[in-house]
Amino acid sequence: MKLDQLRKVIREEVRAAIKEELQEVLTEAVKIASTPQQQFQKASAYEPVNVDAPNKWSVPTGKKTSLDEMLNSTAISMTSQDAKNFVGTSGPSKPNLASRGAQELAMGGGDIGVSFNDIPGFDPGKATAILKAAEQKSKQRTGV
Repeated sequence: MKLDQLRKVIREEVRAAIKEELQEVLTEAVKIASTPQQQFQKASAYEPVNVDAPNKWSVPTGKKTSLDEMLNSTAISMTSQDAKNFVGTSGPSKPNLASRGAQELAMGGGDIGVSFNDIPGFDPGKATAILKAAEQKSKQRTGV
């Protein structure tokens, strides 16, 4: 079988599969569109609230406890530690990486990372010569 024939067969099969799937999707969409939907009642119209009216707290169903009584019972049962925990929590905070790095430096004696002497094949004399040559070349370029 030649490559062109294989491509043609694949295209035909893909077209047939897509056509079949589209047909199923369209029939389902027609079914959904043709079924009548229930009409929902609109929310009641806006009613202005009398500003001078006294506050009325909600009362849980089946109980005669007012919101003021609930708040008082919470205040009585709440300890000072509970209040500190509640007020002190402001949610998660991101870590301060700068202070952590400073603490690690202080605890580790100031050594951080890898020493050049630990790198095999590192020649401090050669590195110094390369650095000086780079600085000299930079000065020549800038004209200093």
